[in-house]
Amino acid sequence: MDAMLRSKRFLCVLVSSAVLLAGAASERAVHAGPPRESALIHLARAAMAEGDYARSEAALRRLLSDQPDHAEAAEMLRALQDHPANTLEPDEQSIADTLAELGHGFRRSESRHFVVLSNASPSWTRQRQQLLERTYHQYQRLMRRLDLEAIPPKRKMLCVLFADHDEYSEFARLFDGVEAPWVAGYYASRTNRCVFYDDTNSPSVRGAMQQIAEFDQQAESLTSKAREAKRSGRSQEGERLEAHARKLTAHATHERKRLDAHVREISTSKAIHEATHLIAFNCGLQTRTHRFPFWITEGLAVSMETGDPDKPFGPDFENELRAKEFREAVDGGRFMPLRAFVAIATPDTHDHDEVGAMYAQADALFRYLFRFERESLSHFFRDVAREKSGLVSQARLVELFESRFGDPRKLERRMLRHYGFEPVR
Repeated sequence: MDAMLRSKRFLCVLVSSAVLLAGAASERAVHAGPPRESALIHLARAAMAEGDYARSEAALRRLLSDQPDHAEAAEMLRALQDHPANTLEPDEQSIADTLAELGHGFRRSESRHFVVLSNASPSWTRQRQQLLERTYHQYQRLMRRLDLEAIPPKRKMLCVLFADHDEYSEFARLFDGVEAPWVAGYYASRTNRCVFYDDTNSPSVRGAMQQIAEFDQQAESLTSKAREAKRSGRSQEGERLEAHARKLTAHATHERKRLDAHVREISTSKAIHEATHLIAFNCGLQTRTHRFPFWITEGLAVSMETGDPDKPFGPDFENELRAKEFREAVDGGRFMPLRAFVAIATPDTHDHDEVGAMYAQADALFRYLFRFERESLSHFFRDVAREKSGLVSQARLVELFESRFGDPRKLERRMLRHYGFEPVR
């Protein structure tokens, strides 16, 4: 049924294109774009009508590389990729290269838009794969809210999942140059893959579980002593020890459930964050040839985080954890003046608290602009991508920001007031 519906949608677009091609010539003459644009659209329609999907896609992508928000080209490309006869192909060379780096024990699985290489449990791997697709779906919703065209990826996107934290860390250091100990997952632009691990095996979680296990051991020891006391006729002492053991057991159970819920939420948020990077850099919003400012790259990814992916998520939905971190950053004197903040491409600090404050500020800024300056925010993505040099200077990043949002100092005051802070004069 799904394939039939997609086929009908494809045929509707094809018929619509044929009608546009065959009729209303005078209207086309008035509204058609430059010769290159008209020629590429004509070529794409003709190739699509002939069933030559590869040639049609190539023409559409050439046009979208110049005009990423060309509505007709984007819609035609989406319809083309939705057609059952034109499945999205993996990048086999990239997959082979990654498998060679990973070594033995990794299984390959595929979904509609992703290839996953994993040595984690099959059930956890399936959950992550479903989460990747859910993120892709919500990314499309975000693009509609930004009034930008969502361009489908050229190939299935690659994600690597590790069961073990130490193996993940070694791989990240050796092959992607990622060494920050607090980084629980990442998107590597050079290799164009996202990589993360099962958080239940992280050092911090293992440490917390060990503490909880110690409560269980203490409870077991007290229960044994209680039985011995009762056998010896010390009933009151036995009952007191049993009561203490029950409290320890209840505490351990509560803490285990709380930890499990926290790990699920953090793990889900992390997967969505890194998947957002992967999607944004493969679906036309950001380009791997350009260095985007930290605030927009991370602000976008952080704003998509959620612990409840069954509901819609994105910058139009609150994230209390990140909001709390932003309040703490401002109260703790870690808020960076916007004029300096918007010029940063990569943080030059390895201090965990400082980096955390920067992520929280990026989230707050992105959400604020999404709410109050959405059109300018949309244009800013395109402005950076249009820069001739991929390594955009700090001064140029400030210029681009000011051209869309005005004086950063005035914006900073409005933003801080919005979040309930009195700006410094």
